[in-house]
Amino acid sequence: MKIKLATLSAAGAVAMGLLLGATTALAQTVITDPDSPSTVIRIDDLPVPLDQGAAVYDVHFRYQSGVTVYGANLDNFDFTQEEDVLVALAAVMDALNAEGSVPETAGVPTEDQFFIGAEQDDGFVAALGGEFFAAIWEECETDCLRFFGVALLPASQKFTYADFVLAGGDPPGETPDDPDDPPPIANCADISGQWAASIDSADLGDTVAGISNMQLGNSSIDVWLYPTTNGDSSDDFGVGSYTVDEWCNVSAEITLDSDGSTSTMAGIIVNPDVIVLNFANQVNNISARMVARRVRSGSCSDISGQWAATMDEVVDGAERPTVGNMQLGASSLDFWLFQSSQGNDINDFGAGSYTVDAWCNVIGEITLDSDGSVSRIAGIIVSPDVMIFNYANQVNSASARVIARRVQIP
Repeated sequence: MKIKLATLSAAGAVAMGLLLGATTALAQTVITDPDSPSTVIRIDDLPVPLDQGAAVYDVHFRYQSGVTVYGANLDNFDFTQEEDVLVALAAVMDALNAEGSVPETAGVPTEDQFFIGAEQDDGFVAALGGEFFAAIWEECETDCLRFFGVALLPASQKFTYADFVLAGGDPPGETPDDPDDPPPIANCADISGQWAASIDSADLGDTVAGISNMQLGNSSIDVWLYPTTNGDSSDDFGVGSYTVDEWCNVSAEITLDSDGSTSTMAGIIVNPDVIVLNFANQVNNISARMVARRVRSGSCSDISGQWAATMDEVVDGAERPTVGNMQLGASSLDFWLFQSSQGNDINDFGAGSYTVDAWCNVIGEITLDSDGSVSRIAGIIVSPDVMIFNYANQVNSASARVIARRVQIP
């Protein structure tokens, strides 16, 4: 190692006390994660008084391995002189401690330490580190050696590194080390907005299919549950809160207006526009699977045309996978059911109507030719070419989960 740990330690013990509090400047801007305001993710325009002259940096707090931050050969460190590493560490901690509300974590909400790499040694990164203690950032202790604020970090493991880029320069790349690694929370940070969901629910032993709308704030959740396919309108409303972790898991609790009971939700953010959730309420014995889609203006304006559907149907308790076709007009709905996988032809026809609301929910009713019974559908437009909905007919005890795709004719 060209920069010895003992050298860093000795220099640090003398210099850190002189540097802390001396580098704070009003020019820098500390930026925190919108979904985790106590987590710093960047400092813009940070002045650092280096030995060869002052420089201004944008500092990116990256929860990555040393190999990702400093290169496969660990030869791309931001500073080559130990005095500059010390000054840079002091500048960062001073900037954080100068905030009215001092950030408590760095990079991701689980990390209360950050490091600045100084040198490599046999697969390890020798680094100086800062750590949050109670109300202030100081030299690290938890992952540091007995030397003053110095850590030896396995280069292949993830830590939060403070990565320095000259102010105004391109931000560092964020290529993950392993495609199977869970993304940091920044990748799932913003799910606020309007969402609509299709619900496949088991309510007191009966299959009930419905739709739900959600309004998500920074951590608040407002939920509407309404018309289901069992023939009644089960409008209900609930409010509560949710959290998102670094694995993109969503957890929520909602208090329902109807009976004051608490419902829990747990799921995962599949992509910025889709969340898959499970919903349960032990008081009224309800559980449900939900697929929620972000509502974007104008995203469900026109679904007229031909659609083909696969149906996971249950009739009188027996599974009967089925296929169907739909012809949608402006509000009219023609529906054909045929060819089940049991080898018999179902061939049935129904006609009715449907509506689409501003949340991209679809609600429809179909009168079947075979027995004059009414089937109901309730679901959601996932994309301009895909719908997910639930189908139920209480007269003949048929219910189904349906995935429909727009038929594109060349």
